[in-house]
Amino acid sequence: MELHRYGIACILAAIAAMACAGCANMSDPNRTRAEGTGVGAGIGAGIGALASNSKTGALIGAAVGAAAGYAIGDSVADKKKRYADAEDRLGKVIADADESTKQTHAANVKLASDLLALKRQQDLLSSRYASASAKQTALNSQKQKTQSLLAVNTQALSSLDKKLADERKRVNEQRQALADDDASSSRVALLRTAETSVNNLGNERDVLSASLEQLKAIDQRRAY
Repeated sequence: MELHRYGIACILAAIAAMACAGCANMSDPNRTRAEGTGVGAGIGAGIGALASNSKTGALIGAAVGAAAGYAIGDSVADKKKRYADAEDRLGKVIADADESTKQTHAANVKLASDLLALKRQQDLLSSRYASASAKQTALNSQKQKTQSLLAVNTQALSSLDKKLADERKRVNEQRQALADDDASSSRVALLRTAETSVNNLGNERDVLSASLEQLKAIDQRRAY
């Protein structure tokens, strides 16, 4: 009798194992669920086979074990998906912030060169032109260039502020998610990298803002 019970348990456990073997071509979440179902069925069958009615007990145990195994597998699959989604989002924050930082830095370098040229030109206005009308013409030309730079870079700063607010929100969401969930070391490292990338973008934003203040000062100056 005992051998009969164990024999049934072994057969059902083997069936569960074979079911798991067919998971190779499934997506990772579905494979995790199927594996949990198979393992649960096998364990349940083994336990059920020890009941007084081994055949019935094994079948009931397999059914209960399969349900429990699926629930556990589903929970694990869901956690894997959350981790993968979180790492994908952090990777996008890093890529977006780094690209925006690169573009803003290049724009800041050009703007710094433009500022230097404008300051030199303005300093020379008084000595270069003999007549007041010639000075005014030169000043008007410079003013048009200054105002054009102001318009373009003011718009750039506004867009950058929106970008920064969005990136900081995304980082904060992931930081909160880490506090509410188990955090893998790779996920923690990605969060720190994302924070650094967003901070770098904020630094370039501050450089742009300071350059705009210098442009405003030049725009308000007079040659004489």
